[in-house]
Amino acid sequence: MKKGFMKWMLFSIASLILSSCNGNTSNNSTIKEWKDDSIDDVVYDENGNVVFDNIELNMWSVCTNPDSVYQDQIINKFNEIYKGQIKVNPYHESRYSIYGALAQAVTQDPENAPDIFYGYGEKIAALENNDILVPIDTYLEKANIGFDASYFEPNLISACFVNDKLYGLPISVDSTMIFVRKDILEKNEIAIPTNYVELMNVCDTLVEKADKGELWVRGNNSSNVSTDDVYKWRKYVPDLEGQYYPFPISSGDMWVNAYLSQTVALQNGGELVNEEGKPAYNTEEVAKGLQILRDWFWPTDTSVNRHALSKPDLNYDAGISEFYSGMSAFYLDGAWSGYKDTALMDSMYAADGGSLKNMGIMNFGNLFALDNSKSYANSIFGDSHTATIVKTCKSRTERIAAAIFINYLAENCGDVWTQAGHLPASLIVQSSDDLYLNNQYYKKYVQYYGSTTQYKILPSTIYYDEIYESYQVAIKQVMASTYRSKTITSILENNYQDCMLRISDREDL
Repeated sequence: MKKGFMKWMLFSIASLILSSCNGNTSNNSTIKEWKDDSIDDVVYDENGNVVFDNIELNMWSVCTNPDSVYQDQIINKFNEIYKGQIKVNPYHESRYSIYGALAQAVTQDPENAPDIFYGYGEKIAALENNDILVPIDTYLEKANIGFDASYFEPNLISACFVNDKLYGLPISVDSTMIFVRKDILEKNEIAIPTNYVELMNVCDTLVEKADKGELWVRGNNSSNVSTDDVYKWRKYVPDLEGQYYPFPISSGDMWVNAYLSQTVALQNGGELVNEEGKPAYNTEEVAKGLQILRDWFWPTDTSVNRHALSKPDLNYDAGISEFYSGMSAFYLDGAWSGYKDTALMDSMYAADGGSLKNMGIMNFGNLFALDNSKSYANSIFGDSHTATIVKTCKSRTERIAAAIFINYLAENCGDVWTQAGHLPASLIVQSSDDLYLNNQYYKKYVQYYGSTTQYKILPSTIYYDEIYESYQVAIKQVMASTYRSKTITSILENNYQDCMLRISDREDL
């Protein structure tokens, strides 16, 4: 057996032992003793290592283009290293449909169900509760590769534990980034903001300059103002171009409903899930955070911003065209889009320093906290990519092979995976010059994404779908012009009650 495990014991990281993970017990699952139900077909060689003879494993993955391209490169490398021993066949499908397909395959078509599932760590408790996964720690131990949970970011691996058993390994984490037209701010003698008050002040200054016809902008042609030179600076003309909105967003954006709306709650002391795994977003702290999103469109006498940052009720992917035409200064995009965004800016401004000179990247840390002195002010809500073993993988040899592959993914989530804009969950990869710190994509954009210690994922709960979906409804209502007459507190409470009713109905089944 080939051992791809890095010599982690050479590193002095004893202080990273995860006391918060060892002994972790899910508080929303019925505690039951797990017994290895796999078919014992393991053969050992003379050195006591498991023999793998052309084992083929099918993996379903939530990664779609462009992430799927990078993930397949890692898988192809693994298959080459383990040629004749283990081969992994990937299949990629959208996160919005693959979970339903997985449940259906496991229960109705187990012969065609995957052996490995690559999804999100925050959904592990729900998958375990639905009897879809098996613990991975049993097979990591049998693989004899020196695995230790303390080599992973505690925030991420803790969600993989259910009833003291480890059900997967976190591979990486990501969120949404803020891309900023650094050239426009510098031309107008405005500094890049570092906290919420500064961000609002910058946006107000941009609007006021635009209203006076004093705002310098440049970029691709807008719909109303024509220029043949992308490098040519011009003054914004509100009579022709309309009201200037420095930071367009939409509740329909994944960036808003899946990341920003959770981050504003966390950075202001709120939480979405309580210790029982039930919804906890009907609080004053969450309402205070969401007021930021309402103020974004409709500022009041008590809001930090004086002017609207965005037109309300916009469609999906708001702000992209405005950003490149110079008609806005900020926009949201997925962390995995860093390569696309920097490449486009490099192309547009090749003769003027490209993205390095003209576009900045800001992570969410501290940007939406009303009080930066609080410990939670630096939190960033994100998604944790996690690999697991599906119970329909019946052979014990295959489960051990799956554990080896999953560990390989965790060890090699730097390199090309960095190009996809994901932060590695492995603390060793994070400190690796070869795999990460010297990577060209890390240097160009991922270094600005923040630290994994800042990233918080939704606590793993069997009620993930009910909580996530009901909170998304609340967000859309908070940001919709048709709900302006409703208080944020009442919106949260109504959706909380609906969520609890769904949970109650489920528990009664």
